[in-house]
Amino acid sequence: MLKDLAKRSGRITVGADKAYDVSGLVSVLRELNVTPHVIQNNKNRRSAIDGRTTRQVGYGISLGKRWLVEKAFGWLKQTGPLRKVKLRGLPKVDWLFLFSCAAFNLLRIPKLRIQCACTPTPSADTPPRSPRSGHRTPTNLIDPNPSPDTQC
Repeated sequence: MLKDLAKRSGRITVGADKAYDVSGLVSVLRELNVTPHVIQNNKNRRSAIDGRTTRQVGYGISLGKRWLVEKAFGWLKQTGPLRKVKLRGLPKVDWLFLFSCAAFNLLRIPKLRIQCACTPTPSADTPPRSPRSGHRTPTNLIDPNPSPDTQC
């Protein structure tokens, strides 16, 4: 699968746990023109991930974003119903996963609204930008008068 992706889009990255910090895997990924964003396993051994990867800005960003993904899956397994699925059949399990992800997102909305209200509002003639550069954020998502109990 990585071989097909690398052919279509040029250089890509793949993230993995520190258990995948093995020289065989890292060398195969580099042969496929895939940058391995694997967490370094320096405990009692030498890591297969060297300075070529760790000095890149994208490596640090990738490790930071990995936490966001792990947080969601951890919630789905710990609090949500995905630790031991009691449904059978792919359509039912697919529905359960989608429903659980929607519930997780509903729990995140209050925190995201507070975060959005705490960001400084740009001047009136410039619409606000979203975190992804080039995309505009709808102005109705930013509360111009945040509540006084909001901690910024």
